[in-house]
Amino acid sequence: MKHSKQAMGLFLSPEWLHDFEDMASAIQSAADNGFGIIICFARHMHHNLHEPRVLAAVQAAAEASHRCGLQFVLDMDWAHWGGRSAEECPDMAMWQIVAKDSDCYRGQFEVSPAYEGGEPFAVEEISAVYGWDATGQVHRIPQEDYVLDQQDSFTSQYAYPSLDDDATVSVYRPRQRTSYVKIRGRIQKGAFTKVRVYVAMRTFQYPDVASASYLEAQQHLLERYAAVPLDGVAWDEPGKGGSLRGYKAGAGFMDFFQQENGYDLRERLLDLDQGESVEAIQTRRDYYTSLGAVNFNAQAAFNEQAKQQFGEDCFLGTHHTYSGMAMDIRCGCADYFKLGKLLTAAFTDTGWDMSSHSETVYNYTLADSLRKELNKPASYLNDWSESQRRTWYDYYTRMKMLYRIDWFSIFLGRYSEGFPTFPWDSHWKDLGRNAQQLQALSDALPADLLPESEMAVWLSWESQAYHEYSKYHYVRLWMTCNYNLSEQALKHSRFFDYVSSEALESAQVEDGCLILGGRRYPRLALPHASLIPAGVWHTVEACIQAGVEVVFIGTPPSRILETGVSLADRFAELCGIEPVDFADYDSWLTSHKPVPGYADWEPEQADFRFPVAKREDSETCLDTDGEIIAVRRGAVTWFNALDPREQFFRHLQSVPSSRPDLQHFGRASFRLFSGADTDSVVLVCMAPLYAELNEHFVYEGGDFQLCGGTWAVLELGETQLRSILQDASCVVASSVGTE
Repeated sequence: MKHSKQAMGLFLSPEWLHDFEDMASAIQSAADNGFGIIICFARHMHHNLHEPRVLAAVQAAAEASHRCGLQFVLDMDWAHWGGRSAEECPDMAMWQIVAKDSDCYRGQFEVSPAYEGGEPFAVEEISAVYGWDATGQVHRIPQEDYVLDQQDSFTSQYAYPSLDDDATVSVYRPRQRTSYVKIRGRIQKGAFTKVRVYVAMRTFQYPDVASASYLEAQQHLLERYAAVPLDGVAWDEPGKGGSLRGYKAGAGFMDFFQQENGYDLRERLLDLDQGESVEAIQTRRDYYTSLGAVNFNAQAAFNEQAKQQFGEDCFLGTHHTYSGMAMDIRCGCADYFKLGKLLTAAFTDTGWDMSSHSETVYNYTLADSLRKELNKPASYLNDWSESQRRTWYDYYTRMKMLYRIDWFSIFLGRYSEGFPTFPWDSHWKDLGRNAQQLQALSDALPADLLPESEMAVWLSWESQAYHEYSKYHYVRLWMTCNYNLSEQALKHSRFFDYVSSEALESAQVEDGCLILGGRRYPRLALPHASLIPAGVWHTVEACIQAGVEVVFIGTPPSRILETGVSLADRFAELCGIEPVDFADYDSWLTSHKPVPGYADWEPEQADFRFPVAKREDSETCLDTDGEIIAVRRGAVTWFNALDPREQFFRHLQSVPSSRPDLQHFGRASFRLFSGADTDSVVLVCMAPLYAELNEHFVYEGGDFQLCGGTWAVLELGETQLRSILQDASCVVASSVGTE
């Protein structure tokens, strides 16, 4: 039997620092239930990876795993040990740079910025002060022209209007207790009506991973575990420490930023918050790129050392997705494709009962896409839920089969953050049964046999990040669009792959297809592509010239990212409308539709349409109420709605394929699998939640039916139909030969 790829997370709780036998029995149960990898987490205790007793427990867990034939991986995410190092070396501590405005009267002003990071904290520096004169012109005030006096610090559970009149308190997430620092100041030179102060606050909870002291600390930590027989290392959600109200930084980060970009970030901090000049957008691009780069560099150095200690083929995980795209941008972990290059497999994370179904499907789609673009041998989704249901385990497992995703559960232990404690929870047998089902699929299909997709969709996080300074709602609405696009793809069995900017910039276009890593896509979609890198736009133009269908969704292309060159006229020509740009769209949106605040989560739907004035040589697509939902000219379509949902696939023709042309009658979702080095075509079919299969398929080789059961995996041949795997109660009836 092949080694199981199914992974189980182990929480090293205080009991297991002492009771190694109990821990070993749980590990044995994981092995008995089809798991092949243990990923150990040492967190939520007073002890961390620096402690001798934690080292001893990890050693015992590794040895117990090996006795059971399991691989053992240790999560060493800095968020759970870096605070101690930051206390020992304050220069290593992370900063949050927080901005606060104040009226200025006769040179006097007072600000009370809120701190949104981990405690304890201290004011590190006043990074910059800006002033607005009576004409509205803004000036950076030199340090010698103002005097500041830090007053008392205080906390409040409520957002005082005098302190937080720029912040919206979400009804979904009531504000928690917040710490404030009161600062009074006096301008000694110049006359200003308003002042903005940027205060850098140092947290001792998290390290600045750009710091040379931090990089040395992670090296020493790995060396400490060199004698433990680890099969790999992991960083779970390594982007922690960000805030939607502050800018993540540190002494090391500020030095790195200046070295990489040629200027001091302090000189252009205002660009992070306002303005859409080429320089302002470039500043935001430099900031978020640098924030991602320091995370990448730190983990790259860590993983390279791990390979030297534990072998080149050691397991490297886990997911970089953290807490929604808005927070991921501010944490510096939004570039999942770049960060994913550091890992053994493709990883994402989602909750079943803590998020909408569409968000879960999006994360499945993203995991599948990361695997393909990064050419990984496997993909994992860290599924979790507080309320267990057998039907959920069964449903999400068969959904994993559509995306070829393996199990990664994190609840083995006597304590697991309030979630179920396996193997003692009653649903342990359901989890094991489903892990074995996914492993059976992995064993039955060649590794290069991957799910097919009819469309490439640009994951344009950059466009959202560079408008994100004051437009948090575009990040939220962009994610709503992606969530619902993913869910509709599952519902209609018309799947797509997310692709990165890097992939699109180097893509080939030929024979009416966009070619990415050997995969061919006759359609490219770009949701909310207001700012487009020059290389991506070059590929878009090449697609249009080659007859590849190009679909824009939501905010229209406004300009080239690097140069600021306007795309409004070219976009209008392509889709056959009167010119429109981002400013027009934004003005109509903000005046006609409530938008989510920065503290809100993504809305489930976004019912908004921008009015279009089409030209004579274009056509319109209407919704069921007869309203314009899209405009089309040739191979270019623009959906003027933020979130077209079910209307999207209704207005897009099915894409021709060289694979069997299937006609499907039923409610199930299905997907074809194929590989570059094989002629095999495999059909995976799954029933919706709380339903059984009752499907009829017609293709060139004949027709067949699937009845009963909830899933089936079949190989489609010209003269026969072969059942590879299926639910025990599923009946396959075919007019062609069966095996």
